[in-house]
Amino acid sequence: MANSRKRSRKVRQVQKRNMSGGFIGKLPEKPVFIILLGPTGVGKTQVLSTAYPKYKEAVKIEKDKYITEQPLYNESIYKLVNDKTKKEIKRIIEEGSEDEKKQLTHEFNIIYRNTNDNDCYSTENKCRYYHDIELSKKIQQKRNVILEINGDKDFTWLFNENSNSGEIIDKIKPILKNDYHIKLLYLSSDYEKLLVSNKNRFLRGLHSCNQDKCSVRLANFLLKNIYKQSILKIFEIHNSFPIDDYPNIERVYWKRENDQYIKLDNFEEYKKSFNLDNTHGGNKKSNIKKRRRHTKRRPTKRRSTKKRRPTKRRRPTKRR
Repeated sequence: MANSRKRSRKVRQVQKRNMSGGFIGKLPEKPVFIILLGPTGVGKTQVLSTAYPKYKEAVKIEKDKYITEQPLYNESIYKLVNDKTKKEIKRIIEEGSEDEKKQLTHEFNIIYRNTNDNDCYSTENKCRYYHDIELSKKIQQKRNVILEINGDKDFTWLFNENSNSGEIIDKIKPILKNDYHIKLLYLSSDYEKLLVSNKNRFLRGLHSCNQDKCSVRLANFLLKNIYKQSILKIFEIHNSFPIDDYPNIERVYWKRENDQYIKLDNFEEYKKSFNLDNTHGGNKKSNIKKRRRHTKRRPTKRRSTKKRRPTKRRRPTKRR
């Protein structure tokens, strides 16, 4: 009897070991892959320290950082700022015409794209591929990873098995699907406040720009219509992503308000938190209603109080 009990105990231990992948008792926690989503200036960096402090030590991968840290980018931006002068750039941002703002944004974006096509950190890998290489390395090491997606950039290529993502990313797709817990953090803020905070952040970077370091980036916040379209594109990608096919993916929504983050219940609240309908040129119907409310009614003609003379009735003419 004693021997049979020992054997049955050993069998149960082996079964536990097989089920838990070599561990008896509690299963080990899966590594976490966090994707930060939202328009430029929404505070993707700060949300981690306030809402997710336990992931402070996670590896953060941000494409913009790889580009803006390159000597080529700093030298090119410093030359552009010197040629135009800080005073003139500030004037364009504060009170420039739409064409002036388009031209300035275009010049900054050309430097960004040129750096993206050049080698990163004195390696043979271009910046556009360096991001993917670093991401692939950390995922294969099963590290906790935070990926920052700026603006309306699509992230679904990380999960779609049919998309042509390249050999580097194709290696990590099954690892993300089977071995990771994935959080999609959608961040928002009031649209008008975002425009102001982006402008102030750029002006601070412009003020501190010098020959040693000038990594300021303009993005597209000056072009209000394009910036607004980037927010609508985030909504579109959200709705088209087949979340039901990925049980290991969790969506979380946060709103930034006065440097604090408020958790939202669902996607509808997330959309409303931008207050896009209250912006100029937002919902046409609501604008028409507002105009009708504020338009003054035309004064109607008052009827005269004088009594009219009774009109004489004509006698009917007799037929001949």
